[in-house]
Amino acid sequence: MSRGTIDAFVHDKPLLTWIVRKDFPASVRVVDTSFSSESYAIVLPKGSTLRPMLDLAVLDQIESHWWRQTLFQTLGNARSP
Repeated sequence: MSRGTIDAFVHDKPLLTWIVRKDFPASVRVVDTSFSSESYAIVLPKGSTLRPMLDLAVLDQIESHWWRQTLFQTLGNARSP
């Protein structure tokens, strides 16, 4: 580190993978190691009438060709959790 360089960097894997693929594909490598698993959520008030519509919209998207293509373009050979 005294030379102003780093050997490793730990960050949110999907975000880091996207940044590396976009800006540093020839000089930085993302290794296939995870230190923890992070879950993402959408929070609604209890009993929200939006929940059924939101559930269907999310399922519709994650089952679509667009979702699989976007995952591949963003993360490469992404594996499902």
